[in-house]
Amino acid sequence: MTKRDTVEPNDTLTEWLRAYPSAPAVDREICTRLIASPDMHKAWPSLLKTGESPVQIVSMTAKSYQSATLDVLRLRSTDEQESITSVQHATAALLSALRGAQLLDRGAPLMEMGSEQIWVAWTANCADGLGNAGPFGFPVLSLPDLLRILDQQCAERLDRTPTNSITRKRNDNDKETVRAFLRHLARDFRQVFGGEMPANLARIANAVFNIRDPLGGDEVGKILRDSPLKERNNGA
Repeated sequence: MTKRDTVEPNDTLTEWLRAYPSAPAVDREICTRLIASPDMHKAWPSLLKTGESPVQIVSMTAKSYQSATLDVLRLRSTDEQESITSVQHATAALLSALRGAQLLDRGAPLMEMGSEQIWVAWTANCADGLGNAGPFGFPVLSLPDLLRILDQQCAERLDRTPTNSITRKRNDNDKETVRAFLRHLARDFRQVFGGEMPANLARIANAVFNIRDPLGGDEVGKILRDSPLKERNNGA
């Protein structure tokens, strides 16, 4: 490999940072860390072999990082389902109460949501009276319609709860985040590259996280061995 080939991905990423200063902060930070890593030159040849670009690798890495961060904070699956079920019950109760709240049929407040002004119709009768556009042409938000959408979303979440990348809770959230990150990125690697590439996953994780003892491919392989994301991906 020539020196020119070695520095090409870093040149591409450096130019991307310059050209897109308003890109998401997490993408820019991960891009910067990959550029700074002295070990990434060993990973780029096989990562780019299938036609992926360095920027696409950054995007995959950032997405896995964000997914891992969320997974570490997630409740146990039974607690997640209980919380969604409680929302469903509250939604049904509120819909039932709104159907009998005749005083709320009379008029609707004009509220600011972000930069938009919206008529908020608390009941279905009020929404029907206003139509799609209320006085002065402002859009109408029907709370009953919104609650029915929420109920549908709850039902879909209960039917297909997203897989949590964490299989065992530990006391060290930093290590859990690394494990979850590797599992998410490995799933993407299986889809894009046809394999997990444990050594390259280790190089990326070492670049992204401040790991005191750098990971190796064998350690990553052990982390991926019982990954719940692998089963979901294989069954898709």
